[in-house]
Amino acid sequence: MEGEGRARRATAGTTRGRSGAKSALQELAELRKSGGKRVDRFELKEEEAVYDVVDDAEYAKLVQKRREEGGGFVIDEDGLGYADVGEEIDWGVAEEEQGAAEGEGSGGKGKGKKGAAGAKRKAAAEPVPGARARMQKMFQTAQAKAKPAKTPVDDASADALLDDILGNLDGGAAGSSKPAPRPAPPARKPAAAAAARPAAGTPKSVSFAARSAAKAPMAHRLSSGAAVTPPAALAAAKPEAEAEAEAADDDVDMYDDPAMGGLDDDSSEPMQADEPAAAPQQPQQPAAVAAAAQQEAERPQAPQQQQQVQQETPGGEAAAKQPAGAAGKTPWRTPAPVFNEAKTPATSGPASGWQLMYQEEGEAEEGEQGAEAAAEAAPEWKDDGSLPLDGDGQLPFYLLDAHEELAQPGVVYLFGKVPHNGQHLSCCTVVRGMQRNLFVVPREPVGSEEIAELEAAAASDPAAKKKLIPLLHQAFSGVKAEVRELLAKHQVTQMTMKPVKRQYGFENTAVPHGSQWVLKVKYPATQPALPVGLTGATFSAIFGCNQSMLEALTLKRHIMGPCWLTVRRPRRVAPEAQVSWCKLEVEVDSHKTVTANPGDNKEAPPLTVAAVHVKTVVNPGSAANEVVAASVVYLQRVRTDGPMSQEEWNSAAHLRHFSAVRKLDNQPFPAGFDGDVRKANQSDIGRRNGGAMLSMQPNERALLTMLVARLRQIDADVFVGHNFAAFDLDVLLHRLQHHKVPNWSSLGRLKRSRFPNLGGGGHQFGGGAGAGALSVVAGRLVCDTYLAARDLVHEVDYTLSTLARNLLKQERSELSPTDIPAKYESAAKLLQLVRHAESDAWLALGLAFYLSVLPLTRQLASLSGSLWGKALLGQRAQRIEMLLLHEFYDKKFLLPDKLSNKEKERLAKLAAAEEGEEGEEEGAAPKKADGKKSKGPQYAGGLVLEPKKGLYDRYVLLLDFNSLYPSIIQEYNICFTTVVRPKDGAMAALPEPSEEMAHLPRVIRTLVQRRRTVKELIKRESDPVRRQQLEIRQQALKLTANSMYGCLGFSNSRFYAKPLAELITAQGREILQSTVDLVQGSVGREVIYGDTDSIMVYTGSDNLQEVVKLGQQIKKEVNKRYRLLEIEMDGVFKCMLLLKKKKYASVKVDVQSDGTTTEIMEQKGLDIVRRDWCPLSKDVGNFALRAILSGRQREDVVNDIHEHLADVKDKVLAGLVPLNKYVITKQLTKNPSDYPDAKNQPHVQVALRRRAQGKQNGVMAGETVPYIIACEVDTEGNVLPQESKGLADRAYHPEEINANPALRVDTQYYLAQQVFPVVSRLCAPIEGTDAGRLADCLGLDGSRYRQAAAAGESREDALLAAAASLDDDDRYKDCEPLLLTAPNGTQFKFPGVRELLKPGAIAVDTALLPPDAIGAPATAAAAPAVPPLSAAQVCNQLRLHMRRSIAGYYEGRLRSDDDMTPCDTRNVCLAVREDARPGTMPPDSRCTGHMRQVVSESHLYTQLSYVHRLFDVEGLLHSLDSPEAREAAEQKLDPIRPVLDAGARAAAALRDASAFRWVDLGSMFGKLAALTATAH
Repeated sequence: MEGEGRARRATAGTTRGRSGAKSALQELAELRKSGGKRVDRFELKEEEAVYDVVDDAEYAKLVQKRREEGGGFVIDEDGLGYADVGEEIDWGVAEEEQGAAEGEGSGGKGKGKKGAAGAKRKAAAEPVPGARARMQKMFQTAQAKAKPAKTPVDDASADALLDDILGNLDGGAAGSSKPAPRPAPPARKPAAAAAARPAAGTPKSVSFAARSAAKAPMAHRLSSGAAVTPPAALAAAKPEAEAEAEAADDDVDMYDDPAMGGLDDDSSEPMQADEPAAAPQQPQQPAAVAAAAQQEAERPQAPQQQQQVQQETPGGEAAAKQPAGAAGKTPWRTPAPVFNEAKTPATSGPASGWQLMYQEEGEAEEGEQGAEAAAEAAPEWKDDGSLPLDGDGQLPFYLLDAHEELAQPGVVYLFGKVPHNGQHLSCCTVVRGMQRNLFVVPREPVGSEEIAELEAAAASDPAAKKKLIPLLHQAFSGVKAEVRELLAKHQVTQMTMKPVKRQYGFENTAVPHGSQWVLKVKYPATQPALPVGLTGATFSAIFGCNQSMLEALTLKRHIMGPCWLTVRRPRRVAPEAQVSWCKLEVEVDSHKTVTANPGDNKEAPPLTVAAVHVKTVVNPGSAANEVVAASVVYLQRVRTDGPMSQEEWNSAAHLRHFSAVRKLDNQPFPAGFDGDVRKANQSDIGRRNGGAMLSMQPNERALLTMLVARLRQIDADVFVGHNFAAFDLDVLLHRLQHHKVPNWSSLGRLKRSRFPNLGGGGHQFGGGAGAGALSVVAGRLVCDTYLAARDLVHEVDYTLSTLARNLLKQERSELSPTDIPAKYESAAKLLQLVRHAESDAWLALGLAFYLSVLPLTRQLASLSGSLWGKALLGQRAQRIEMLLLHEFYDKKFLLPDKLSNKEKERLAKLAAAEEGEEGEEEGAAPKKADGKKSKGPQYAGGLVLEPKKGLYDRYVLLLDFNSLYPSIIQEYNICFTTVVRPKDGAMAALPEPSEEMAHLPRVIRTLVQRRRTVKELIKRESDPVRRQQLEIRQQALKLTANSMYGCLGFSNSRFYAKPLAELITAQGREILQSTVDLVQGSVGREVIYGDTDSIMVYTGSDNLQEVVKLGQQIKKEVNKRYRLLEIEMDGVFKCMLLLKKKKYASVKVDVQSDGTTTEIMEQKGLDIVRRDWCPLSKDVGNFALRAILSGRQREDVVNDIHEHLADVKDKVLAGLVPLNKYVITKQLTKNPSDYPDAKNQPHVQVALRRRAQGKQNGVMAGETVPYIIACEVDTEGNVLPQESKGLADRAYHPEEINANPALRVDTQYYLAQQVFPVVSRLCAPIEGTDAGRLADCLGLDGSRYRQAAAAGESREDALLAAAASLDDDDRYKDCEPLLLTAPNGTQFKFPGVRELLKPGAIAVDTALLPPDAIGAPATAAAAPAVPPLSAAQVCNQLRLHMRRSIAGYYEGRLRSDDDMTPCDTRNVCLAVREDARPGTMPPDSRCTGHMRQVVSESHLYTQLSYVHRLFDVEGLLHSLDSPEAREAAEQKLDPIRPVLDAGARAAAALRDASAFRWVDLGSMFGKLAALTATAH
């Protein structure tokens, strides 16, 4: 019947064609008679429709009618037959798929079958002969015509975009210079298929995990095979045969992969003919389809739809096909489950949340789609040459970033956003005409009685000021003349000078403190800057020589971070003359035209945030990382005034993304990949993302060109990525430079023609980008989620996988660069690679929103007045520095200059030369052999009391001073201007009491008061969004206030003031000690521990109300002593296990508002919270800790621990413990190749192997390296001998363990060196057990550990440290350096053989010369040259040095570890105390610590070994890996080799005399030998 209906339509068309031809002939005959022309009477008529036009509802009814009339007319032989579904044939799609199938060979079998089915369908539906002939002729004619080459939608869009970008055309959407490919005719879908799609998505939740769980039961297409089974609801609504036929005839979607989420059933539908190829709007759902979907959603679900029946194999192969007649039971895939174990490279896929993002594309509600479409329908900006000025003719400008180019002095670039017709456009304001401001301090203070009188009168009498100015110029005449001469010497020709009044209070001793007259010099910044540290005959210092113009602009115009500015008299820069990539660019001639509006409460503009992630492979030839794929996930209209909820950003309606992948090694893409890409770009999600969601590129240069162009098109304000600054950005810039990609500078917002120096930064994981890389992206903010997470959360490591799992509840699989080539084996695997890159970008974006990085850093930048980009990079010291700069600039202070390390060294040498001194500065920190200062503390820190170790089973109070150091600054009015620094370097005295608060305390008080106000607003705020905004603000205020003290003690800070920092910490120690005395004296309670700003009080009570009352009493007694200092109850512990300093565990009791209590276990400093212990030891430690703190009887606790240890031992030996429980994690503190003792470091050995294999993770400084200690076994499972292998040689990465069956976990090592040390330390204070009993439970030699325990705490600490070995640099860092004395009396430090081999070290032949003899002239007029030290001289001096160390040991001095009441003596006190061994009690009863040897046996032996190491050439050569390196070292050290060998022999003789390194087995077993001899 259907054939007859189609025949009737064909006959009708034939009749219409014949009548039309007849009428045309009649018309031509009439024209010939009248002499007219047909063109004169030509009218354009609309062609009649070739097809009947019906709406979706009518078409659904027609299809249903055809199916009912067709009945059982189904011929299908496992997909090889014909299945009539009642729909029209899409000839274009069939022909295209058939051609693709022929080109792909066996890879396109499914499509070939479909072409065969179409041929049978044509033969079965045969119209009348005449109509058939004409129809065939029509198709043959159409095929004979020349057709344009078929190109994927993404290629056309990318080409059009590149033509636009590379042609330097400015505009929003990319215009295409090539004709877009003709869209395929619309493919009809059955109404039932549309109905199977849910009408509304699952309600979004706050957490990622809940969102994934909610999506799991929904039907999705996730197959990579040849057939995709329909949802169970659709199968149940149709006959089984029809459902099976449709399943066999269904198309395969682009991202159908077993490890990924699939597209919805309508996502592969081609674009409509009247729809643009790159439409960003969301396609509207037809009303009929929505209605059908609603009906289907309300229909009860079949049981098959509510359970997961079958899943695909991890390898990516599709499930086996179902037999005929089983369509009703055909299973469908759900999102891949989350595995705890790491996935293999073959199964590594994207995070489940990103899979759901694809599945959500077809599930958005119609209302949401309409709202999104309306939101995106904002009018496109067109450049009409005007500026969006306000009513006053000024340009409102929101500052995001600022930049200054060293090559263009005097110019500052401000980048931000300007409002325009409801949008916010990127804009660059170029500030020209900047001037340098120098302040010259005269040596002699300028002042006289006349000047003082006029100065006092000038405040109210302008006439007096006119008299004062000439007088001052006259007083500065000598200074002006010298300064003018100095400026001329440095090619400064334009200048103005005038006397001004300024204050000073910082650390330059040449400048007097207080208010004084100085000479202000201004000249254009385009002229050369003066060097720092200049002095003259008439002036003692010049300030402002190296001040950047960006800093000057920020201070002068009071710009406090990201804020609204007003730009007066801006000039629009023509697009072709712009120096930036912004949509608008203006310039001004003076910084005075830029004004900050701090009181403007206008909302900050929304930003465009783009997360970027690249996948790379390592080029084996150059060892360079090369980009093979790149993904960008971006979000527009991002708010920065507060956190954004997940519903606001994490949905398909808001997120946009695109990706690009290139060929690998010029090999073709896998078969079928181009078809999958084309299909993806034509799908719903592809059209939503502009029709170019995925792009195939022939090479890396094309990929980078496309990426840069697309990033420029979206004009992102913020780049987001994990380790983006140190890796992704570094790789992108180096590859852009390598390929000379055009318009590479559009990665930022400042146009450039040459690459800056890309060195510095990028050298370690999370280390941030260098200055050159950051200058490229100037104008766009860089949000590195690694840096943010490191500052805001505490994790074992900060890799993307760990943070995604712990914070976002998403499982991420690692994909190494060495695994990427395998992804090119098939189209499905390559698509999996793309999805993995997209997922990583999405996870980084999720971390940024989860941590609220943008709102928090914006608040921090606004509070401190620093750039937003600096706050994003985590530069805390720089933020505090800018806050103090703003404060002291407003108060007319001379600001200290910013000095680099090189400038500091240069100035120190100049100062030493002026004073006639050689060597180090007086009072400076000791330096290491490489010339760098030691990292040790330069002054005493906070007071840490000696803990009274043990288990406390009754309540313990924790009291804490609120912000102790900031409060001390306020309490005692400590400031640069109030503290008098003693000239002899002694401790400064407290300032005199004053009612007026100084500048530094006032800044802190302002921050504290603002935080209190915000906290009060939080308590009253009911709006959750506003509450979150206030919470972020108070957090920013807290971080800023607490960081204020840090800048005083940070030597690289401009406001470094050691006397102030030392005074603050001294007051902190005194306050804490006085609080302890008060509690133990007046209150009568025992203080068991104290640390810096807190004390722990043992109450001895079981009554919680009494404990709280006692805490209030202590608080009252302490707080009445101070004006601003406050102590608070920070916690109540039900019980506590106190082990040693900064190591304890407790059960904290929290009292709720309703009076109920909750108990929380807290741990601090224990081994089980450190990353270098395996999870197995942490689990055992946590079990023991829970048992100890459970409050049960001691016998029960001890028995439980013993039984658990025995059970753990059995499971470990039986191999029942998962492999991930053995993983030890340790951080690389330096580059793996820089470790001098790499052979002894397990994690370094693993990192070196991974680097050699081309791995990316776990190979850079700052990264953590997981490893497992294993042993080798033979084919029968027997452990091979391991005597020749050290611990480092037996360390393997978990991937190596999985890949090598000959490796087995070393169970004895883990029981003895991982589990036992942790549990033995926790159980040490517990009666009823000891180290030997615990060892017996673990199957170890208990007698050995009983002897070790009897040796005391030092032996126990040595046992705990046995698993880790120190670097040589760390082992010898506290050793006294060897100072040699030259014949001229000059002392100099001998660096040692290892330092002599380092790059940049002194020449070897000068190592035995003093510094003043290097390069000395050898003329007759000069003093005779100083000869180098001989071997005898060196040996004598090193012997004297070593004997002094030995004498220090035999002096037998003891020192107390009590910092507050130190005791230093040679007397041994034999008094007895419960917590101290005999001989360790201090003789002074006021001292509460323990006596320790000042020079112990181990310390002495380390010192002797250090001296030997300085001369040990053989030991150095043995540590080198390659013969070439050893040969080069020998050649370099050859000039002084005799001296070195002689010194090594002399040092070894004294070192070997020490009995510390020897074990006298004769004395141990001699008695046994004598007994044996007697028996014989």
